[in-house]
Amino acid sequence: NWQQAWTSSHQSCNNSHTASSGIESRSAKPQCQFFIGIAEEPAFKVTRRVLGPHGQHMKAIAEATGAKMRLRGKGSGFLESEDRRESTDELMLCVSAQDWTSYQEAVRRVTELLNR
Repeated sequence: NWQQAWTSSHQSCNNSHTASSGIESRSAKPQCQFFIGIAEEPAFKVTRRVLGPHGQHMKAIAEATGAKMRLRGKGSGFLESEDRRESTDELMLCVSAQDWTSYQEAVRRVTELLNR
């Protein structure tokens, strides 16, 4: 079930930003990964649900916060630069921002989106 998978998988971005993101100080660029927790399936189309129609969900969050987001992992369609292949890692949404205020707002908005 989408809600159960999401609820158990997204904790890394919400609990301890410093510990989960690997950031050691507030001077570093804040970033984290939302592990989606379910595989891409043609009938459910999880990537489309995350991105929104024509990427509208991600565009709206990026425009409002200045954050950068990238859907990566198996089923994302994102080709890794080194070998131009999709990663076999679990499907995830990577979020980063230039400052903590923007980052926290982006994380809040992504969490809200994924809890719908």
